Formats: sequence, C-alpha cells, structure tokens
Amino acid sequence: MKEKVLVAGASGALGFEISKLLHEKNIDFRALVHSSEFVHGRQWAQWGLERLFQWSVGDELLRLNLINQVGYLELMTGDVGAAEDRLLAIPFTDDLLG
Repeated sequence: MKEKVLVAGASGALGFEISKLLHEKNIDFRALVHSSEFVHGRQWAQWGLERLFQWSVGDELLRLNLINQVGYLELMTGDVGAAEDRLLAIPFTDDLLG
C-alpha cells in the first residue's frame, strides 16, 4: 500500500508533481521504515524536501510531512545533530505559540 502525500494550497500543482515523482519511483516511506531501510528512506525524503524548496512550492502540508519524514529518518540513522538543526530551523510565529 502506497502512502499518499496530502497536497493543498495555491502551488498544489508543483506539490502534486513532487508527490507524483515520489509515487512513480515507488517510494513508500512507511514501507521503507518498516523494512528498516532508514538510509534509503532518508535519501528520498530529503530529495522531496529539496525539490519543494528548489521549486518554491508553498504547500504547507507537504512541507510539514517531508520535514517530519526527514527529521524522523535522521534520528533513526543516528544523525541527531541534523535532526535537531532541522527542527530548530522551523520558524514559529507568536500566533502559533499561543
């Protein structure tokens, strides 16, 4: 079963293209994690996140999904410093902090 990436927002077409490319390459992050292929899953999650930023996609759900995937897989591959840096780089505004 393939994991679908939620796509929403004004630039949903580019977000859809990233999701489609991951799907065409048969990338299923959940299956990779369950089969302990953390390095392979991390590479694909990073690829998707890089394309998201490279193409200036404004799809917040896709961005959060990929950041979550990359951060989790960084932890699972023992790269705690990278995961911490990635999470600390997420901008939080006062309205989000309540």
